[in-house]
Amino acid sequence: MFDHQDIDFKFLKKYAYNYRWATVPETCIPLTAADPDFPFATEIQSELQNYLAHAYMPYGRPEGVPEFLQALTMWAKKRGMNYTPDQILPTNSAAEGLNMVIKKLISPGDEVICPDPVDFLFFETIANAGGKVVTFSAFAPLDYEVLASKVTAKTKAIMICHPHNPMGQLYQKADLELISKFAVDHQLKIISDEIWSDIIYDDQTFTPFASLNASTNAITYTVYGLSKGYALAGFRIGVVFCPTPEDKTGLMVVGNYHSTIGGCPPIAQLAGQFALEKATAWQKRFVEHLQEMRDLCFDAISANDYLEIEHKPAATYLLFPKIINTNNQESALTEFLLEEHQLAVVPGNSRFFGEGAQGHIRLCYSTSKEILTQAMERLNVGMAAWAKLHR
Repeated sequence: MFDHQDIDFKFLKKYAYNYRWATVPETCIPLTAADPDFPFATEIQSELQNYLAHAYMPYGRPEGVPEFLQALTMWAKKRGMNYTPDQILPTNSAAEGLNMVIKKLISPGDEVICPDPVDFLFFETIANAGGKVVTFSAFAPLDYEVLASKVTAKTKAIMICHPHNPMGQLYQKADLELISKFAVDHQLKIISDEIWSDIIYDDQTFTPFASLNASTNAITYTVYGLSKGYALAGFRIGVVFCPTPEDKTGLMVVGNYHSTIGGCPPIAQLAGQFALEKATAWQKRFVEHLQEMRDLCFDAISANDYLEIEHKPAATYLLFPKIINTNNQESALTEFLLEEHQLAVVPGNSRFFGEGAQGHIRLCYSTSKEILTQAMERLNVGMAAWAKLHR
């Protein structure tokens, strides 16, 4: 399922956008946007074909397709989270879920505490709502007093990426308990972006925020999606698990769900249902492949004199090495790698990950061993050439 010959490069080079195959030169390898090169599970394909054979595409219920909501309640229960369908809202992508939660929780001038670096959507959704981002370092160990020092009368929430993009960090239960205590003590909401929670390595256990205890569950909005773990990005299937049914209703108001403006397409929700119910074996094998690719790329980067990465990611399919022993201007370096060595990676600049990302690059390894072997060779040669030019 995850061999090089399973990838339809002709198709990807025509349709895979968002910094991927369709947006780079023909000979370039893109390790950019976090979207797998592999087709999604045949079980999902078959179920969707059966549905489409009826040749109907009607409007769906604003609150969600009942079968998808039921599948989500069962999926959440396996993770120690107890929800009823009237607490679960399908959204047009996890990104839109984050956007809606922020709009519901804050007013212009309010503040939200976030790690830095982190995915740019954290900063963008807060800014779009007129809020202010207050950051703490994602590189440093979590510290209650540091978090407490960030709180003002305008602070409304703490927003966490769990597991963490771009660092691949998996918060342990003690970390979650510290954040939970902090939020409860300061009467803040927790927004937990758990879209990467299907990609966990080395037999580690993922603990959702909302599974900790009743007091945490009562203040936590969990945002989830199926783009990363099931290769369904183009369906834009997001989900928000809300503390109460009233919170779900409030999100539907924010998203204009009772008009034809907001909502998640029914066909996407069905794809999500089929993924959760029928693609677990595919997903397990996908993670096994990704762990092998993580090790391949980690070993290559660890041997590079101009890149540094201390630990293997515990989750995600991303690597976030630091540029060392040479000019560390990440944006110029990524342009050099693209133009001179036909390798596309993401610069760790404020545009994508915040000020704390500077001097890093991000690589996505959700592709074949053959592609990654070539990519690591290009990266090795490219970094040596970059260093030679910037001694």
